[in-house]
Amino acid sequence: MGMGSRLLKLPLFSWPSFLLVLVSIFSIISSWCPSVVYGKIPYQKKFLFFDKIHVYVYNELGQDTPLNIHCKSKDDDLGEHKLSNKENFNWSFRPNLAHTTLFWCTMWWQDSNGRTVQASNEVYRVRREWGDCGSECIWLIRKDGWYVGPSGGENVQFRYPWK
Repeated sequence: MGMGSRLLKLPLFSWPSFLLVLVSIFSIISSWCPSVVYGKIPYQKKFLFFDKIHVYVYNELGQDTPLNIHCKSKDDDLGEHKLSNKENFNWSFRPNLAHTTLFWCTMWWQDSNGRTVQASNEVYRVRREWGDCGSECIWLIRKDGWYVGPSGGENVQFRYPWK
């Protein structure tokens, strides 16, 4: 008797228990908390189901123009940070099983007239950014708007204007 036919003859109460254990294991693995990481950009790697996603936000507003940034998801608040020119804030996370993980940031800075320039936008929606960035997403924040691209910062595309 093959393995498949033996599995089919298990008592009915075993299948729900097996499925519950399987779903629990995947839920635990996919719900690991994001971790904030400072430092250099790691090498680009191929996406596997449970690979970490890395997001980097660089201040490219120019000298003497600090960028204030506050990023969060539904479950995690990464806090407020102030970035000097060319400095970055970055974090990593594992997408949930449904690939609905979403992070957004509010960013603001003072222009040369002392006016606050501010915008709030999504910075990682797994199903969208995976096509643009893969597992490493680079945001370059400039005076004319927000740019996004893959690791290395090459081939960045304009994504959002300042509001």
